[in-house]
Amino acid sequence: MVETIVCIPSRFASTRFPGKPLVSIRGKPMIRWVTEAAVAANIGPVFVATDTQLIADKVSDIAIAVITKEFQNGTERCWDVAKKIKPNYIINLQGDSPLIKPQTLIEINNKLKETTNEKNVVVASKRCELRETLKDKNVVKCIVKGNKVVDFTRIYSALKESTITSVQIHAGVYGFSYRGMEEFVKRERTPRERREQLEQLRILGFTGWEFTTVEIDYIPHHIDVAKDVDEVCRLLNHR
Repeated sequence: MVETIVCIPSRFASTRFPGKPLVSIRGKPMIRWVTEAAVAANIGPVFVATDTQLIADKVSDIAIAVITKEFQNGTERCWDVAKKIKPNYIINLQGDSPLIKPQTLIEINNKLKETTNEKNVVVASKRCELRETLKDKNVVKCIVKGNKVVDFTRIYSALKESTITSVQIHAGVYGFSYRGMEEFVKRERTPRERREQLEQLRILGFTGWEFTTVEIDYIPHHIDVAKDVDEVCRLLNHR
């Protein structure tokens, strides 16, 4: 049995930035940056689950590219791959996270193996108290107590002043047990999930489910819209 797989959902038809997996970052497609980091982590086979051969062709020499049908979110796209392989653990690495470091994936994988709760989802996050960053609706915020995430939101106004110091930026990666992901995709979308377009809100607060975070020391900037490309290039220059 395969212990862990990394699955990268990568959708060409992005609403906010169509074709973004192929956007060039220092002469290399974004999806290639993400895939190379996953391969470098060396924790298991790497799959890229995509909706087009255009993306598959950019990574098929280093990962297993799978063309899937349309899904509501990245986790459901990953499950379409995982259910055929049945690994113990699945790391869902979002395809718009070119700054992700291999060590982050290694730490998430290790944390997954430490827990006995099949409904524990492991994420990564970075502390942030910069108001301008937190106000950006494209930045997913998580409120952390200890090493547990108690809430996720895009909406700055939803944060209480007393919680600002415990707000972290979500790094766009989720670690699931096989049974946990299987249960996740069976659940109905909640009104808040639909409103904020955050799939993790489908299970947050329900009995048995918990989110454990691995804290990272770098800014996990995603590419959500075209202007993010310049910021990612700037951050790469400082690595």
